Amino acid sequence: MTFLSLIEKGCGSTKKNEAELKMLLDKLAMVSTFATYKFDEKNYADAPRRTYEDLRKLVTTQFPNIGHYNVAEDVTKNIGNVKRLFGDAIDDIADIAGDLFEARMVLDKQQSRRWPLAFKNILRVTVTTF
Repeated sequence: MTFLSLIEKGCGSTKKNEAELKMLLDKLAMVSTFATYKFDEKNYADAPRRTYEDLRKLVTTQFPNIGHYNVAEDVTKNIGNVKRLFGDAIDDIADIAGDLFEARMVLDKQQSRRWPLAFKNILRVTVTTF
């Protein structure tokens, strides 16, 4: 199963979806570490994106148990004086899905020399902040 097929169709149950999500996020992190590319100077048109609202609805449907979580601010600075922030896992997953839909669109448009760069840039931003 791919990350995008999990978001669009799921595995049949919330429990299976959550287990598959953990594995696929690990795979995305590994791929982003080892992906290589040669920069293509050609100026390509931007790929169309799915709306955030549509992505959030898809993610919420597949992962009804996922929601907000606590995040410590400045964990390497101001030791002993940390503020607590809140993250939104639905938002995080929707952002990753949106970026991967965009990367897939780049590949589908036969811009194969651009795809590895789009994929690497997407994952550098999204997976490392998830």
